Amino acid sequence: TWALNMAYNAIQDGKNVLYLSLEVTKEHIYFNLLSRHSSNNKFKTHIEHLDLKHKALSEDDYKYLEDKIYPDFKKSKGKVYIVDETELEAYSFYTLENKFREIENLAIERTGKGIDMLVIDHAQLLKFDASMKGIGQETNVVNAYVSFFRQCCLNWVKSGRQISVLIL
Repeated sequence: TWALNMAYNAIQDGKNVLYLSLEVTKEHIYFNLLSRHSSNNKFKTHIEHLDLKHKALSEDDYKYLEDKIYPDFKKSKGKVYIVDETELEAYSFYTLENKFREIENLAIERTGKGIDMLVIDHAQLLKFDASMKGIGQETNVVNAYVSFFRQCCLNWVKSGRQISVLIL
């Protein structure tokens, strides 16, 4: 919830957010963001994310979501790019780095600027990869990924940009 609120507020402030979700699907994350957006005072109807997830909205609520809430969210100053584990061909530094680069280029193409915030949700679910020979224990694997994400951020900083990173 905290990470989604941080990401949502960053999007509303004009920041591009890359949200890497390792536990829930990108659809579920997007439903959470739409639900959060529907709680804005300018809308007469709040859409619960579980109702979206379970397809339990009334016909009127679906229409309101489609006609009002979704188009308004799409006009947010910033953009969200959600990646879930189904989009990762492997758990490796190489795969993650390529995916980050792909999303960075997409953000630049669509908005004229790159990623401003990176959220890694459920980092403890990152798995051992053959490139981590000798790392061993699970906590060391998580630490190796945290170091990798830190290095990615340093690379962005070296390019004259600064991004926020949330590792949960």
